[in-house]
Amino acid sequence: MTYYDYVKEQIQNGTWIKTQAAFGRNAIALDFYFRVYQLVTEFYPGKPYGYAERFVRNELVLNKLGGGIRRI
Repeated sequence: MTYYDYVKEQIQNGTWIKTQAAFGRNAIALDFYFRVYQLVTEFYPGKPYGYAERFVRNELVLNKLGGGIRRI
């Protein structure tokens, strides 16, 4: 199981917010990385060469990230 799968499972069953308390400051980064990876798999599922540059220029991606984090 990857970290992505671990976090996704906890978000789906509603325990991620409680688990974040155990991660401390790392919870913010882990949650942000999860959301970025989720968007990468949504917009570029095959991960073709050069997707990173297109990813950071995609306005839909930037709007979904919003610059904020989920509240703990």
